[in-house]
Amino acid sequence: MFSCKYRRSGRGRAVCPVDIHALCLLICGLAMSCDRPVAEVVEQGDASHVELLALDQLDRMAQRPEDAQGYLELGMLYDQNSRPALAVEAYEDALRWDASNARALYHLGRMREVLGDLPGALQAFESCVELASDAVMAHARLGDLQLSTGELDAARASFARALDLDGHHPAGPEGLARVALAEGQAAVAVDVLTKFLLRSPERGHARFLLGTAYRSLGRLDEARVQLELSEGSSPAVADPWLEETKAYLAGYHGVMQRVVERGTAGEADQIVEFLEVLRREYPDDVTALEKLVAAQLQLGRPGDAIAALDDFLQRTPDHSRAWFLRALALEAKGDLGAAEVAIARSIAGQSDWVPAHELAARVSWRRNDLPQAVESLERALYLGGPKLNTMLKLARALQLVGDSQEARKVLRAASEAFPLNAAQIQAAAQGLPPITEGVGDGL
Repeated sequence: MFSCKYRRSGRGRAVCPVDIHALCLLICGLAMSCDRPVAEVVEQGDASHVELLALDQLDRMAQRPEDAQGYLELGMLYDQNSRPALAVEAYEDALRWDASNARALYHLGRMREVLGDLPGALQAFESCVELASDAVMAHARLGDLQLSTGELDAARASFARALDLDGHHPAGPEGLARVALAEGQAAVAVDVLTKFLLRSPERGHARFLLGTAYRSLGRLDEARVQLELSEGSSPAVADPWLEETKAYLAGYHGVMQRVVERGTAGEADQIVEFLEVLRREYPDDVTALEKLVAAQLQLGRPGDAIAALDDFLQRTPDHSRAWFLRALALEAKGDLGAAEVAIARSIAGQSDWVPAHELAARVSWRRNDLPQAVESLERALYLGGPKLNTMLKLARALQLVGDSQEARKVLRAASEAFPLNAAQIQAAAQGLPPITEGVGDGL
């Protein structure tokens, strides 16, 4: 059973002691000690998406080890990513904390069936329908198993219950037809399917079964018609509980979803760990790169951000957004000269992008190059239209270079464009600090 005790390791991430969920990471190819923190796993490059998300789920559960929902979500992660044995363990842990969790029983039955444990699957589905007697697919899956093990009477009862619950859902009538065909009662199958198709004539697989039943009865012309109508159809049916597990499919979007969740919670350190994995697997993905740089800068690691950007720019040397991000990182590092070079490269690649000109103005201002800051701010306004903060900064820069007349013109234009901010604009006009103040603090 999964131990609910955790230690803290590495950068404060929770890691589990030796248990089935930690051992799974060995089974799945991580070749790691369960005492290693996620950060170390990521740094050494041996974390797959599934294991990374599983470790993150365990980390979340460290503060709520008795929460059945956490184990259910862990099970669905393993479930959707081809780890059925691990999914079984997680679903069983969910049931240890909440024995009445019908969804956990349902998914446990599915995974036991995948593993070939038919008695265990039957037991899980039987318990599920006792708790969720209105779950159509639980009755249908129970019927499928009963039919596969030769329990035809039990299967008939399960499918009949599914039909009673929802006459438009194909699982019940198609199941009853399969039972009838297994018993050699093709006429019964024809009767059930004909009635169902009056309600749902578009259901191709029902027509396939109907064609099969007609053929068993020697009604070959009718069989041919139904089989032709069923061509290309699928036996798949709507399964809401199965559908919910698809949200746990790993891969780019699964990891990026966790990035968004962690970002909302302000957990930049964990975001970096996820994005480092994505960057290795998708080295040219700009979205992952931008999020990684933002998180690294938030953590005060501009050097790491620059290293990631340099790696990207070696392959894509003319990518203007990457040069913009590099300029941001260099500015954060305090290397304003290199930042100015980087922003020039960004503007050369995309001259009409307003944020690049705004950043150029800020860097120039911090370098005490006010004339260049004025030029960049004017360009930003020309490209992007009136923007109050930019206009106030331009007025301040003009004042500092001694062009008070132009500063007043800018503020007058700001008053016309933003009449609701008249008080703020008036205060800017009357309260500009004297020119003797350090100009590097102005933007």
